Amino acid sequence: MNGVLSSLLSTLKKVEGIIEWPQLLHVKVSGINVRFAKDLLMIKGYLGSEPMMVIDAGAAHGEYSRAALFLFPMAKVIAFEPLSDSFIKLADVASKNEKFQAKNCALGSENKQVEFHVNQFSFSSSMLKMTSVHKEEFPWTKNESKTWVSCRRMDSTLEHEISRPCLLKMDVQGSELEVLVGAGHLLDSIDAVQLEVNFEEFYEGQAQYDELFSFMHSRGFRRFFQLDDLISKRGKLLACDLVFFR
Repeated sequence: MNGVLSSLLSTLKKVEGIIEWPQLLHVKVSGINVRFAKDLLMIKGYLGSEPMMVIDAGAAHGEYSRAALFLFPMAKVIAFEPLSDSFIKLADVASKNEKFQAKNCALGSENKQVEFHVNQFSFSSSMLKMTSVHKEEFPWTKNESKTWVSCRRMDSTLEHEISRPCLLKMDVQGSELEVLVGAGHLLDSIDAVQLEVNFEEFYEGQAQYDELFSFMHSRGFRRFFQLDDLISKRGKLLACDLVFFR
C-alpha cells in the first residue's frame, strides 16, 4: 500500500508541475532533464526574466546546461567540468550550440593543479575526500580513485563579460565556498546562485551551511528558496539545493 501511495503522490506532483509549467511537456519529449528544467523555470520566475548567462560549475555530462539552453535560447552557457571522461560528453553537447562553451577544469579559490577524488558514481566525485557517512548513506559510492586536474579561479578564466541576469549553478560536492571565493568581483554581477547545502558531513572540509549563508549575505544575496530535498530512508533531511537572490 505504501508503494502505491508513494507512486500516486509522485504522479500527482508531476501533473501539478506540468499544469504550472506547460513547457515541461516539450522538455520531456525533447529528452531534457525534467527536474533541472523545473528548477530553471522556478528561478526564472523569481528573477522575473530569463537569464542571459548561465555558469555551470561541475557540469558533468551537461544535462543542466542542456536544460538551460533549451529553455533560454538567447542565453550564453559556460560550463566547467574537470573529469576527462565527463568532459568528452560535455564537449560533444557544446559542439552543437555556438552559445555553449565548455571548459575542462574545476573551479576553486586558486589557480593550481589539485588532487581530485574520482568516484565510481561520477556525480559524487570531488576535490574533497569522501567521509564514511557518505559511503554509509550511499553505498554505491564507496569505491574511488585519485587523479590530478586543473583548478582555476572563475575571475581568471571567464573570457566573456557577464550578461545579466546571470545564474551561477554549482554542483561541486562540498567545494561551494571555494568556488564563490574564486569568483571574486564577478560575483557582484551574478543575480542568482544555485548551490547544494549538506546537513551531514559527506566530505572532509566541506563548506558548512552557516558559512555559506554568512558569505552569501555578506555579498548582497538576502533572499533564497529551497528545492530538490535529499531525504534519507529514515526520513532525515541530508541535503538540499538553495537558490540565492539579491
